[in-house]
Amino acid sequence: MLKWNQWLVAALGAALLSACSTNVSGPIQVRLIQPAPGHCRYNIGPATIQTLNSLTNMQGLMGRVGYFDRSETFVKADLQFGQVGGTYTPMDYGSLYAASLYYYLESGYFLFKNLPTNSVDMAQEVPSLSSSQIQMETYEISKDEEVKDNAAYLYDEGNNTFISYPAGDFVNGLPFGMNRGIMIHEYTHFVMRHLVRNKLGKQTKQIPYDTLGALDEGMADYFGFLSTIIPGTPEGEKGDPGYFLCTEDSLDRDLSVAKTVNVSRTTDCRNDLADYDCLRIPGSKYFSVHSLGSVFAYANWAQGERVGHFQHAATLVDLMRKIGNGACGSADNLTFQSIVSCHSGGNYSGTNLGTLQ
Repeated sequence: MLKWNQWLVAALGAALLSACSTNVSGPIQVRLIQPAPGHCRYNIGPATIQTLNSLTNMQGLMGRVGYFDRSETFVKADLQFGQVGGTYTPMDYGSLYAASLYYYLESGYFLFKNLPTNSVDMAQEVPSLSSSQIQMETYEISKDEEVKDNAAYLYDEGNNTFISYPAGDFVNGLPFGMNRGIMIHEYTHFVMRHLVRNKLGKQTKQIPYDTLGALDEGMADYFGFLSTIIPGTPEGEKGDPGYFLCTEDSLDRDLSVAKTVNVSRTTDCRNDLADYDCLRIPGSKYFSVHSLGSVFAYANWAQGERVGHFQHAATLVDLMRKIGNGACGSADNLTFQSIVSCHSGGNYSGTNLGTLQ
């Protein structure tokens, strides 16, 4: 945390700022943490946030940024910005965090909306989008310990929540909520929820349930990678397939590294639809949807390298709609093989996508 506080102080030292309290709206320039060309390179620079209704409330089309505090209440963040010319600069760490979170999710919104074909406007798909909670450094207890070093998307009875937990002992560089790729990973779960899961129907069989979970993770990994591509810069156009490692270097989530996973289920776990740890991988203790999802993410990265990543991403949105509409099979008949066969834009020859048995 101190590292980022020091970085912010250095950034503020370049100009004399006066604190401002304003509810400016519309497209505004704000200094934020952004990916730079190269692996795990970030800087603070001006970016345009397009959909804010209020800067000081950090609220707009994407929802409202705040805290989920110890009383389990969602409360407004105390934000301060200075202004030089037409650009606003966060005056403290929390304001930088809040503005970056909102901007990253907005970037996910425009990533899907501006695809060359099969684009999707999630504000049209989800009219309640602006009511979403965007929780920064959320306080949550799990198994008697505070949750740290993670991010999440939750859907509950029509309510959408994007969560960034505090940085803890395992962060290698950027906190999870300040890694744009990770937050757009979470935004992709939101897209999958509304284009696929809510439309496909309830799953009652284990293998299709886990298949969709792994597919969801693989999609999220790939679209997170797309957010690191910086058009107009020769090095940046390659993107950063290892963006997860900028936050946690022990994760096996570099999209450019080929992966193979074949898994089988222990007898005791065949009827448990909630326990991902029940899937065994030869040579390791547990399997999770993230592991098989990373295989699918690599397959999509390899295909994007062949045909162009944004062109390939458009075919994945088409695949999401097909799955949601039942064109790839019923909720209880999905397999990776049936999904790949349904994907007209996917060429996964030579890639072992794994099997669930």
